[in-house]
Amino acid sequence: MTVPGGVGAAAVVLLVVFVIGVATGSSKRRWGLLLVGVIAIAVVGFAVTATTSGAVGTRAEDIARLYSTALPPLVAFLAGWLCARGSWFTRVVVVAAAALLLAAFPYPAAGRATVGIVSLGTPGSSPSESLGGSSRASGSASVRGGTLGQRAPAPLGRLVRGVHHADPAP
Repeated sequence: MTVPGGVGAAAVVLLVVFVIGVATGSSKRRWGLLLVGVIAIAVVGFAVTATTSGAVGTRAEDIARLYSTALPPLVAFLAGWLCARGSWFTRVVVVAAAALLLAAFPYPAAGRATVGIVSLGTPGSSPSESLGGSSRASGSASVRGGTLGQRAPAPLGRLVRGVHHADPAP
């Protein structure tokens, strides 16, 4: 992923958000300001993602773009908020954990996983299709219009038991 303005600009933004988090955590109204800060970061993340995303890609790419825009400032803000009150050891642990999370977070994989989880409840989608796999029969692994107490259709029952038989042609 490329950062508009470069890595230096992103580092400055994260440092400023971290300092705002420290100031928020030191305030007497820290809980209310924590809520306001998290909501503000989410709104700004959605707005920046919506305005800067050019051509509409897949849902997984869009969610990964949102994650890569909103999560780093959110992690910096929360780390600053946590560092405001605590011992030096706690501050070092929080900053190290935040840096590790920012450096190692798999944004594209998290976007694909989120799309897979969200689209499992979509009518007509199968779990294997939503997670990037393929299904032999369209929608054969989804329960259509059922509830938890009802028995699953035969194709889903075979899939759950691990037996993968081809469904007869309609």
